[in-house]
Amino acid sequence: MHLNFSFILGLLLIGVGTSLVFYFWQQRKSGSDFISYRGINLGVTLGWLFIFSSALAFNHTKGIEFGLTYLFLILAIAAWLVMTLINTRTSAPNHFIRPYQNKFVGFGRSLKSSATFVIAGPLAFASSCLVSIFICSYLPMEQTNALVFAGFLFPIVWSLASFWICATSKRLVPTSVVGLSGLLSGLLIFVR
Repeated sequence: MHLNFSFILGLLLIGVGTSLVFYFWQQRKSGSDFISYRGINLGVTLGWLFIFSSALAFNHTKGIEFGLTYLFLILAIAAWLVMTLINTRTSAPNHFIRPYQNKFVGFGRSLKSSATFVIAGPLAFASSCLVSIFICSYLPMEQTNALVFAGFLFPIVWSLASFWICATSKRLVPTSVVGLSGLLSGLLIFVR
C-alpha cells in the first residue's frame, strides 16, 4: 500500500483528535479545577473537528468510498489505542460487594429481559440494515462500493441502536425511533 502525505496527515489528525476527545472527557469526568467547563467543551469540539477533517484527508487519498471506510476502521482502532495508552487503572471499591439475597428471578423481570432481547436483537438488526442501505444508496459512489460501505456501516449502526435500547430504563422512545427509522428507510428503499 502506497502511503502518501494525505493518508499520513489523516492518521495524524485522527490520532490527535481521538487523544483530545478522550483527554478532555476524562477531565470532565474527574471534575478538574485546572480547566474550566468551557475549556473542556472547546477541547472536545476541537478533537471532533480534527477527526472530521481526517475524513477529508482520507477521501482525498483513496476516494470517498474507501476514505469513509478507512475513517471508521481507523477511528475504532485509534480510540482503542488511546484508551489503552492513556487510561489509568483503578480498582473497584470492595464495600459495594454484597451476597445475593434473592436467587429467584420473577416472571415480570424475565419477560422484560426477553422483550429487551427481542427489541435490541432482531428489531435493531433489521432496522439498522435498512437504515444503512438507505444512507449508502444516496452517497455519491458506485452501487457496489455503496453496498460494501453499507456492510461496514451496518454493525456500527446496529451496535449503537442496541446500546441505546439497553442503556435506557424506559424503552418506548428508543424502540419507537429504531422501529420507525427502519420502517421509513425500508419504505423509501422499495419505493425508490
